[in-house]
Amino acid sequence: TGAVCAEQMLLIAAYKAMGNISKVLGKKEEDAFFEKSEVLKKLVNQYYWNEGLGAFIDSYTSGKNNVTRHANIFAIIFYL
Repeated sequence: TGAVCAEQMLLIAAYKAMGNISKVLGKKEEDAFFEKSEVLKKLVNQYYWNEGLGAFIDSYTSGKNNVTRHANIFAIIFYL
């Protein structure tokens, strides 16, 4: 239900990639993409991290606190 953590992790990775591409191409949008990735990273921490479970949950809107491998694998690959 609603936004899913794994998709948000992929969007963070996409913003970072766009920032790096912009940097290589000398485009001024570089900082904007890196800023978007940092803002989204803070929101992901706020809404998806469950301290009691020690993991990212799939969806905060469902209220179920399901931990799935996708969000947490993407966190290791793209997020940290």
